[in-house]
Amino acid sequence: MSDFDSALSSAVSDGRLLAAAKSNIEALLAGSTRPVTRAAIGELVAAGEWQELNDRFFKTLAFGTGGLRGRTIGRVVTQAEQGSGGPNGRPEHPCVGTATMNFYN
Repeated sequence: MSDFDSALSSAVSDGRLLAAAKSNIEALLAGSTRPVTRAAIGELVAAGEWQELNDRFFKTLAFGTGGLRGRTIGRVVTQAEQGSGGPNGRPEHPCVGTATMNFYN
């Protein structure tokens, strides 16, 4: 088990990370080829940003009568997401998460 996997499992055991969030993180990592995905999640894990991870991964987006709704910029912006930045300091990449609007959803 990698340090990354161990940190996620430990956070679930300690009640800091939702089991659903861990499952969604693993599914996203398994299905993504974008380097920013693993880098952003890794930064949040390393920083202990469990609430941010729960917020981004507690569910997957569902299409409803109002279309898809979700944040495109996280409350915590990782260096991987910031990239080169855009106008007005906007991140170069949308936030990584299954409950957010990005290239995955």
